[in-house]
Amino acid sequence: MQYRAPSGKLKWGRVALDTQSNVSYSIPNISFPREAYAWENPLARGLAGTPVNTGTPQTLTVMRGGQPIKIDTRSGNKHLFRHGIIALLSYEHIRMLGIDLNHLADANTHIEVKYRDPMNDEQTIAVARARAYQRRVIDHRMHRTPKTVNMATLAATCSCNTDCDNHLTTKLSDRVIQAYLDANPDEFADKPLKMSDITLGAIPADMRAMVESINHKYATVFAQNGNSLPKPMIGIPAHKFKLKPDAEPTYDSRPHYGTAQAKLILRWLDWAEEQGLAKPAPGASWASRLVLAAKQNPDSPKDSPPDGIRICWAGVRTNERITKTVPTYPAPMTEVYKASRFKYKFTADGLKQYWSIPIDDSNQEVTAFWTPKGLYKFTRKSWAPKTHRLSHKTHTQKP
Repeated sequence: MQYRAPSGKLKWGRVALDTQSNVSYSIPNISFPREAYAWENPLARGLAGTPVNTGTPQTLTVMRGGQPIKIDTRSGNKHLFRHGIIALLSYEHIRMLGIDLNHLADANTHIEVKYRDPMNDEQTIAVARARAYQRRVIDHRMHRTPKTVNMATLAATCSCNTDCDNHLTTKLSDRVIQAYLDANPDEFADKPLKMSDITLGAIPADMRAMVESINHKYATVFAQNGNSLPKPMIGIPAHKFKLKPDAEPTYDSRPHYGTAQAKLILRWLDWAEEQGLAKPAPGASWASRLVLAAKQNPDSPKDSPPDGIRICWAGVRTNERITKTVPTYPAPMTEVYKASRFKYKFTADGLKQYWSIPIDDSNQEVTAFWTPKGLYKFTRKSWAPKTHRLSHKTHTQKP
């Protein structure tokens, strides 16, 4: 494989390809040093489960058809570079560079690498995204933070209008998201619910009969579908965000999406449009991003796909421009005393109740967010805006 040395000269070297590795490595004398990113872990676990130090962070410049492509590597251990090997590339970089594995599979020794030509759209996006990220890092170091600050500090302290590490990526690789999609192909499909699905504990027969009759009497209270939005709260006016006097719209740049990431967001968006939760917002003056948050059950293996992926609105800077509502939470002990004189108590989880308060048409633009199809906005309040928890609690307390 051809690469560009720190001296600027173009050279050739032996490279190992490891489709099971999540980290790429290169020897220090052909690489540029760089600062570690906030999400990088200095330790990695191999097939044996033993922690291995991945070394110092570096950048290797690979020449692909005369085009320089920078990839992030680590210095690794010396045993990785035996037999004249100068670098080991992970699956992500093999895929990003478009290396033809079928061409190499028939060889019994090192041969010149062959690329799938031309680069497909996904590879082009991956390279452009890597370059854009490096430009943002350089911009922050030169103009906004001291040169000695690391990316973790930068993510925690930066409040400028450019992309920062804390809302740049999803923290989930495309492979993990694809594995989740394969395991949950019908996540947003209709899931009918029946009254017979309600289970009752060990209670006397006469009490069971009474509870069942009450359930049927108020059957309209129960959701008919496990994947539908609740009806808007009765008597609750559409919400209007109270912005700070000097508040100006915040506009995050449009992100790049991996193949699986885009597929998951589009599945969710189709459901949201069908339910009336979101609608297009072309030309919106506000723009935030979506974050994919993995949900893992305590008893699930760590190497298994997530048990759930929640799509969240990441309006961090938008929240900074919203005035916080005065808390009106009830006293916990007062609520306990109210229930203490009863023999039986009924509790239920409100199905998607955080979507039960509509947003006034004039304020929906504040929630605008990017998707692979462009800008969309919410028609109901999500859990993310600063005032939602307090206003939702206030309305649900009303008799």
